[in-house]
Amino acid sequence: MGDMKHIAVIEENEEQREMLERLLKCLGYEATGYDSPSSFHCVKERCDSERGCFDAIMTDYRSRWHQDGVEFVRQLERKKCKIPKLAVISASWDNEGLEKSRALKCKLLSKPFSVKELEEWLNG
Repeated sequence: MGDMKHIAVIEENEEQREMLERLLKCLGYEATGYDSPSSFHCVKERCDSERGCFDAIMTDYRSRWHQDGVEFVRQLERKKCKIPKLAVISASWDNEGLEKSRALKCKLLSKPFSVKELEEWLNG
């Protein structure tokens, strides 16, 4: 895999967030969890003109937050964040969420998703 990839997991459900962090670590990735987009912060020492803070971000689509995961991805793009891989996760997609996520070229992960699907996205 070369350099260890650093993945941010933004998930309000603590058990699901911790499970994803443990799974990613078992797969050989560095993982950092956040309970909401407002708690997310860039790992400053990793930001430069060539590479963003994280190699991938996985964010929940629906939550109790004031913004959904797609709006969070839009904010990252407006800030010119260089995140190579973005995924939006949901247990129940609606047409609007699907269209918004696809327009931003996000990977759509439907809960429950398989370890194989996660690995293929991260390594692809």
